[in-house]
Amino acid sequence: MKKIQLTLFFLCCFLNLFSQKEVYFESNEEKAISISSYKSIETSIGSIVNSSGFTGGFTIGYFTETKIARFTSLIWGVKAINSIYRTYLIPTSNATFDTKYGFQIALLAEPRCYLNYKKRVLLQKTTQLNSAWFISMPLEISSSYIFSNEPFSPYIKTPINIGFRGVFNSNLLWECSGGLGVFSDFTTVTPIPDFKFKVAYTF
Repeated sequence: MKKIQLTLFFLCCFLNLFSQKEVYFESNEEKAISISSYKSIETSIGSIVNSSGFTGGFTIGYFTETKIARFTSLIWGVKAINSIYRTYLIPTSNATFDTKYGFQIALLAEPRCYLNYKKRVLLQKTTQLNSAWFISMPLEISSSYIFSNEPFSPYIKTPINIGFRGVFNSNLLWECSGGLGVFSDFTTVTPIPDFKFKVAYTF
């Protein structure tokens, strides 16, 4: 009899302990939290990789950010790339070169996941224009230099970046990102660093 009583006592304690355990369920308000879709005209400065190697430049383009899940989007569009590059007058010598202006056209598709958007909403921090930390994997296909004697051929670049998006006001945003990836002219593959700072006007 005592064994049965002890068993019932510990069973009651066990059930009481678990009945007090807090169970978290996402509220309807939290389920409604999600990023938004935007169109933008943007300009950026950052790393440029092409047939002349690794350099820097600035771009201007038109992009659409389309929400595909609560905290995931796809950014796609077209941009013009402006850069300064070197052409070597004697192919076997790095000492003799000429500096030229380069112009390229590029297409971009960038899947992106916002890492702390929900937390920023709950903490009542600014989330305008999807302001939050993000991780992304942009796929960029660009032309060779258009106004040059270089044969027309495409290049592809696909880094994995982490960055942060902030806002100046309800229409103007800024972003800073960096990461590592690969660059290919469809004959060779080269590992590259990638970094970018951009400002965009949304509508």
